Amino acid sequence: MKTEPDTIQRAGENAEFRLGTFLRAAGEKRGWKIYESLRVPQKEGPHRGEIDFVLVHGSDVFTVEQKHWAGTLTIGEDGAFIQERPNGTTQVHGDVKAKHERKTVDLEHYLSERHEKNTYGVHMWFAFTHPRFEYKHSAQQLEIDIISQKEIVERLEKSVKKPLNQTIAKTLEQLGTWDEVEVYGGRRYKGDLLDLGLSVMQSDIRGTTHPLTSIDVEHARSWFSIFKSQPSMAKIPTGTQMLNESLERGAMLRFHVVGDTSPVEIPWSRVVRINLSN
Repeated sequence: MKTEPDTIQRAGENAEFRLGTFLRAAGEKRGWKIYESLRVPQKEGPHRGEIDFVLVHGSDVFTVEQKHWAGTLTIGEDGAFIQERPNGTTQVHGDVKAKHERKTVDLEHYLSERHEKNTYGVHMWFAFTHPRFEYKHSAQQLEIDIISQKEIVERLEKSVKKPLNQTIAKTLEQLGTWDEVEVYGGRRYKGDLLDLGLSVMQSDIRGTTHPLTSIDVEHARSWFSIFKSQPSMAKIPTGTQMLNESLERGAMLRFHVVGDTSPVEIPWSRVVRINLSN
């Protein structure tokens, strides 16, 4: 049985994936460029923060924080986002606006070091994707846009096509994203892949000649597979060839999930696909 936090997290991950699909479909013909899960270096500090979506239209840059919350949103006097769930419970999420604002400032700083400030504009959006979400009037006082999934898609669909500022786009493309591990049941882990635990060297995975973008995993699911010492196989593209790496029973990969204090081991037997960041 799945715990409530696990179920909520998976719903949020799936909603973020759907929103990205909708944004690309709505914006592609109108000149929008969509970036997902960009890792932006902090203005002050050695770490990087993640922005759910960064959209570019002409020379305008939009940072989007996506939330998949059901219920009613109010804003406390201290700026905390307070969610009244349909089941009657209350969840206080803290000052979500301030967190998103800090990451947006970090992105502005990153751009300002590479471009003249008067050549682009940066804007903040909040996209709430749950169909049973509503916000009270006090949320209008945030000085940023709080919009539904339908509204953000409509904004892209109704926009006038603009030529993409290629220099801004190329600068954003230099920012990395997270590695992602998809496991059975649809759960996706975002973070840094530290070690495959295979004979393939980690330097090969991050190589520059034929850098990998993904690894697919096939699992034997027949009754007889319980007797196999190597019941799974990783399919690793290396240039023009496909390397089939047999996986020993009990094989693990090491992965540092975003927000966790230490790495975890994930059994290869649960892995469906690995997407590697740029």
